[in-house]
Parts: sequence; structure tokens; C-alpha cells
Amino acid sequence: MRKLNYGKTMVEFFSSAEELKQLHKIISDYNLPIKSEDTFEKQAVGVSEYLNEPTFIEARNKKRSLNIMSGVIALPIVVFIVYMILGKLKVIDREDIFKNVLDWFLAYPWAFILYAFIFASIVIAHKLIEKKMYYKIYPNIKLKLLDQLNQNIEK
Repeated sequence: MRKLNYGKTMVEFFSSAEELKQLHKIISDYNLPIKSEDTFEKQAVGVSEYLNEPTFIEARNKKRSLNIMSGVIALPIVVFIVYMILGKLKVIDREDIFKNVLDWFLAYPWAFILYAFIFASIVIAHKLIEKKMYYKIYPNIKLKLLDQLNQNIEK
């Protein structure tokens, strides 16, 4: 069983907060025409737009699409949980619903496996895109911004 690494999560949170502070400082020090945002991701999008660099924005849009897809895929689970709660409260007959769902899974095990595979694929793709955004695309955007500012200073 994998343990949650709260230390790593906190470090990532504080490092993104630190990156946001650095971006705000760069924007104000160089008087850049970029709107100051309150979240790191929105600020990185603003910098991407300023640099006319669409890779971060494209990755963010893919991540948003995957968020929506995961919500749609999770909807049947939420509906099933609501039915189970209503059954527990004796509002509806829970045994019939549970029996029907169990019968369906036994009759179509491939559907359950496919559903689980799709859901896991969406979650993994989301994590990979997020990792690419923060550890590959954003550092390149920041480097490009600093290079452009250094070139403007030298001129």
C-alpha cells in the first residue's frame, strides 16, 4: 500500500507559492503588461500569453478536459452511492438496486474492467500532464521570460 507523502505535497504547495511571488516580483519590477493573478496556474497562463507561448495553455486545457471527463466517468458511482444512502434511510428499496447492479457486473465483467481502465487512464493522464506543466513547460516559459527581459536590458 502506498502512503501519502504529505511532506512532498507541502513542499510542492510552498514552491508554487514561491514561484507565484517571484512572478509577481518580475511583473512589478519590469512593469510588464501582465495582470497579477492570485493563483500560480493563472499567473503562468498570463505569462504564456505575454510571451505568445501556447504550450502551457494547451496543457492546462487538456488538464481541464480530463477533469471534466473524470467527473462524467465518476457520475455513475455518485448515483450509486446516493441510491445506497437513500436505501439506508429506507426511502427506496436498496436490495433491489444492489442486486441489479451486482447482476449487471456479473453478467458484464468486461464492462466493469473497461470502466476501471478508462477511469485509471484519465487519472494517470491528468497526473502526467500536470507534471509536464509544472516541471517541464513552466521552467521553459520562465527561462524564456527572463531571457527576453535580459535582452531588453542589454539593448
